[in-house]
Amino acid sequence: MPEGRAVNKEAIHGFIGALHLKGANKGVFITTSHFTSGAAKAASEVRALSLRLVDGMELARLMIRYQVGVRHESIAIPKVDLDFWDEE
Repeated sequence: MPEGRAVNKEAIHGFIGALHLKGANKGVFITTSHFTSGAAKAASEVRALSLRLVDGMELARLMIRYQVGVRHESIAIPKVDLDFWDEE
């Protein structure tokens, strides 16, 4: 994926700082985009808190799994009518 729209390590560092200011020991950073390798490394290296990164693909999977913000659509699947072709 192109790096231009990705969440970078600076954003993760800022998020970690905000969590520390609030005295939090856990955090979830959610994006509809993706994380750079530097961002993933920054998140994995922090020891003082538990940090979870959720990118756009995982977010979509979670939405479908837990039925949040999704709608079911039905499609017709044609099936051969064997009675129509029966030679009686």
